[in-house]
Formats: sequence, C-alpha cells, structure tokens
Amino acid sequence: MKIKRLSVILLAMTLSVMLISCSKTKSVESKIIGKWHVSSIMEINSAGGDWHDALYNQNIDYEFKEDGSVVAYVNGSSAGAGSWSYDQDADKLMFASRPYDIEELDEHQMVLYYAYTSSVVHLEQRMTLEKLQ
Repeated sequence: MKIKRLSVILLAMTLSVMLISCSKTKSVESKIIGKWHVSSIMEINSAGGDWHDALYNQNIDYEFKEDGSVVAYVNGSSAGAGSWSYDQDADKLMFASRPYDIEELDEHQMVLYYAYTSSVVHLEQRMTLEKLQ
C-alpha cells in the first residue's frame, strides 16, 4: 500500500513539473508570435571592437507565425521566409540560422543577443524588436 501511494505521489509531482515546463514554453512562444519591428541592431564584428549600428536605416519587420514559420519584410516588401523555434532548455530563440539568447521578452518588446567566436571570427549582435501586433 505504501509503495502504491508513493508511486501516485511521484507521478503527481512529475506531471506537475511537466505541466509547468510546458506552460512556460507556451507562454514564451505565445509572446513571440506576431509581427515585430526591428528598432535596433547593434553589432561588434571583431574581437575588441566597438558596438556599431548594423540596421543601416532599413525598415525591417519579422512576422513569427504559430506554425513555426517566420517572414522577413524589408521596407514593407517580403524579403524571404524561414522557420523559428524556441528551445526551452537553452532559453534560446532559434531563427535566421542563429541561436539567440532572449534577454528581454514581454508583450511590447523583445531583445535578442547572439555571440559567435572562432579562431578568425568574432561577432556579437543585440537586436531590439517592438511588437506591432
């Protein structure tokens, strides 16, 4: 009887952890879904370099769709499509072939950070997006 009760308690604990984890993933994903305007892209593209504006006065929007697709718009015209996903374990947004750290995410703003270093390349990027819809 004690083993059965212990099994039930362990099962309940496992399910509650799984439900909390799933709801966090859904919560993050639901905040990402929608159309976002890129308000800033700052980059460092050499070790020891300085941050500089990499947006170059372009008007860039991304539409993250529920089905995992993302469409890029430059100056109002479609500029390509791809896919996106949220990796809960790493807390990263995977899109544009890069794993972005989510530094900030709410209903109005998303700040993404990417860093890559190899023996010859150093790149850091911080992108700030404002929610349109």
